[in-house]
Amino acid sequence: MASPMAGFVSRFIVLSLFCLVPAIIQAGQEPTDPRSDLDTPPSVLTDRLASNAKLLDSSAVLADFRAGLPETQVIVSLRPTAAAEVLAAQSLLSAEVPEGLDGESDAVFYDLQNESIRVDLSNAVTEEVERVLGEIAGPGVQVTQRFSYQFGFAARVTPDALDAIARHPDVVRIEHDWQLEPQLRQGLPLMNAVTPRSTYNGSGISIAVTDTGIDTSHPMLGGGGQPIFNAKVIGGRDTGDNDNDPRPHPTLGNAHGTAAAGIAAGNLGTVGDYIGGVAPGAKLYAIKISSGNTGSATTSAMIAGWEWAITNKNSDPANPILVINTSFGGGFFSGQTACNSAVPAMTTAAANAVAAGITIFVSSGNDGFCNGTGWPACISHVNSVGAVYDANVGSKGWCVASTSCATKEQNPGCPTGWAAFENALSNRVTAYSNSASFLTMFAPSNDAYSPDIRGAGGYTSGDYTPTFGGTSAAAPYAAGAAAVLQSAAKARTGAFLTPSQVRQYLTTNGDPVTDGKVAITKPRVNLARAVDALPSPPTLRTVTATAGTGGSVTPSLRIVNQGSTASFTVTANTGYTRNNAVVGTCPPGGWSGNVYTTGAIASNCAVSFSFTPIIIVTRTVTATAGPGGSVTPTSRLVLLGATASFTVTANTGFTRNTAVGGTCPAGGWSGSTYTTGAVTANCAVSFSFTAIAGSGMSNGLFNPATSTFYLRNANSAGPANTVFGFGPPGRGWRPLTGDWNGNGQTTVGLYNPVTSSFYLRNANSGGAAEVSFGFGPAGRGWTPLTGDWNGNGRTTVGLYNPAASTFYLRNANSGGAADVSFSFGPGGRGWLPLTGDWNGNGLTTIGLYNPGTSTFYLRNANSGGAADISFGFGPAGRGWLPLTGDWNGNGQTTVGLFNPSTSAFYLRNANSGGAADVVFGFGPGGAGWTPISGKWTP
Repeated sequence: MASPMAGFVSRFIVLSLFCLVPAIIQAGQEPTDPRSDLDTPPSVLTDRLASNAKLLDSSAVLADFRAGLPETQVIVSLRPTAAAEVLAAQSLLSAEVPEGLDGESDAVFYDLQNESIRVDLSNAVTEEVERVLGEIAGPGVQVTQRFSYQFGFAARVTPDALDAIARHPDVVRIEHDWQLEPQLRQGLPLMNAVTPRSTYNGSGISIAVTDTGIDTSHPMLGGGGQPIFNAKVIGGRDTGDNDNDPRPHPTLGNAHGTAAAGIAAGNLGTVGDYIGGVAPGAKLYAIKISSGNTGSATTSAMIAGWEWAITNKNSDPANPILVINTSFGGGFFSGQTACNSAVPAMTTAAANAVAAGITIFVSSGNDGFCNGTGWPACISHVNSVGAVYDANVGSKGWCVASTSCATKEQNPGCPTGWAAFENALSNRVTAYSNSASFLTMFAPSNDAYSPDIRGAGGYTSGDYTPTFGGTSAAAPYAAGAAAVLQSAAKARTGAFLTPSQVRQYLTTNGDPVTDGKVAITKPRVNLARAVDALPSPPTLRTVTATAGTGGSVTPSLRIVNQGSTASFTVTANTGYTRNNAVVGTCPPGGWSGNVYTTGAIASNCAVSFSFTPIIIVTRTVTATAGPGGSVTPTSRLVLLGATASFTVTANTGFTRNTAVGGTCPAGGWSGSTYTTGAVTANCAVSFSFTAIAGSGMSNGLFNPATSTFYLRNANSAGPANTVFGFGPPGRGWRPLTGDWNGNGQTTVGLYNPVTSSFYLRNANSGGAAEVSFGFGPAGRGWTPLTGDWNGNGRTTVGLYNPAASTFYLRNANSGGAADVSFSFGPGGRGWLPLTGDWNGNGLTTIGLYNPGTSTFYLRNANSGGAADISFGFGPAGRGWLPLTGDWNGNGQTTVGLFNPSTSAFYLRNANSGGAADVVFGFGPGGAGWTPISGKWTP
């Protein structure tokens, strides 16, 4: 049976590797080296290939070889990649499948309007194509096209190369690369297009004309380019010759594409019968699919052209490619199922373009068929366009196919041997126009006055041709109508139509025309009616919004369709609250959070939002802590009726009392945090602490003659609780006390003034010193000191130079320079140094005692300066010795005096003048013993 494409002159082979078709692999077939059988005679290879199931229509694929030609061109499909299958699955989830992509075609839908999917698919195709080409490369394979959105390429091959390709394990189909011819043979009033194109002229739309190129120098097509393109023809590609110049040769080139472009979107202007294209405001892309200066093109060049349009759809975002016009084709198909499967690579290209949102118009052919069209017009994804006369032009005769049902007669002047003569009436289907049940629409044709290649080239020696016709003219009329329709849709609805919607508007609103030769009725484009069928442009209304003092509103203006609502975000400033009442002239709406939405807007209106200051009433709560602990913070500012919380901490040796004093409403404890009741006025809270029994410091004595320590655990008369010897007797060494290791217990030490050495003991018992070191100058008469100078819980040493009244403090019990040195008080007066935590902050500072006046001078910082506290206590000039200690365990060091004559202790619980709080005798009087103090038990 003859191939339906047999009318084509086969010249090329296209290898199409796309995942849109099932793999055709014989059961049990093992992969083989595709180049392993290069010495087999061509006739043997041809016979073997004829039975290979991978060849689609093997007679067409092998025809050139059987005619004795050394090579041919074919289309071959390969096994899909996993990456492409994932993209197909993602597409089904992310977008609605366009009409026509879910029917009988074997095309798989890719959402090519999704840039990410489009780029990923192109990358996957390129990678797989290059891999396969690398495996079949050889002198018998010359690649002519590489595809972007189906796994494929086109090549010229020899018999042995074709055999190797067929045996490649990933090849699933090989098809012939057919030769296509232009569908040769004014029409605006007939299509009712004059009025709509004056309002919606196709602006914002681009039409890709896949044809023989466009003469961009023609004044109706931009009037020249620098170097190629211009304001009308804004881009393009020559896929027939694989270069970037899609213009026809100025004298030898074919003018078919130039004429088609002029009908679709030529500039406005009157020359003869030409008054501009259907969509004069549209832009054009010139995609030259013909080879050289011929008027013919290969299937693969057309595929590459359509794919180029997909890739470059949004190269100019203001003028996207939404329409493809193709006035090429041939062959005969009586049904779309057979057509879709005849050249799967082309069907896939059409499906991909539709998936990308591009509408394709193809001329139905000029054979006079009554039950079929040419290809690719028969592909289900495209719009096939037949031709009607645009005016009464008298008697006409046309060559038709021998199988045409038109009234015909033999005519040797026709290549087919048959001609049909008829009276050409306006709106009558031409005898040559192919008709079929699946034909999409009719459009005007016949003797269309259209741009020609300028000068001597093209159809005439002038710049216009008066006889451009055939369905080649009908298709660009329809393509231009689609551009005007899309321009109108964008203006009226704010969005472009899908390809299926374009078809629906043009066919539903067309004028029914019956082809008299076969009684098939199809719509002829009525552009004005199609545009009028679009939703009316919405009436726009302006809604303004203002905000009063204390807040803001965004946006300040919205333009909405009449009948819709407007929403605004309203924000109150700090210290303000938003009022829910909204004033203005807009229909009332409602709140959702801080977003206000009006009612349905019927006219321009305004809304205004107001805010109320928040009156913040505060109250101050102050907090104090008695001896033995601390409180933080010492003040809080709270809202009226709120509570205030404070953290209360007891010092070591103290416990916090739960009873709280002050004027605030009673609250409660949570751990160490106290929270008041609701505060209604300024108030105060005070916290107190109780010394843990035995936690205070007591006294002791040191006998220098025997170097013996006598320690008493209570500030009362009685025998010593602990007695032990430590250090050499009779050497004039001075006693020291301190918590050397930070364990909470005071132990003893000695200072040798001759060598200025310290000997420290970590237990109140006889034995060797645990720590010994030298610090300060020897033999100078300096006085040793002890204290926790840095508040780390460990007692370290220091020295006092009485001559200069200078203090040298060391933060470690080791030799080295003083960490802190400063002067305080008068030098050379015989004043005695003191140390203690006078303010209960955990840090030991210094002081001085003037025995001549029995006055104490206490400093709260280890630095020079005036005394923070000074007071008199005890008798002056008696030779009594000063003492310091936390006698009541409240965390604060106070003073005392020791009368060596009677060995009596006089202790004061406050650093102020007054009588002694505690008086007792301990030890022998007049024996020259030295008083000491400390917390002897842990």
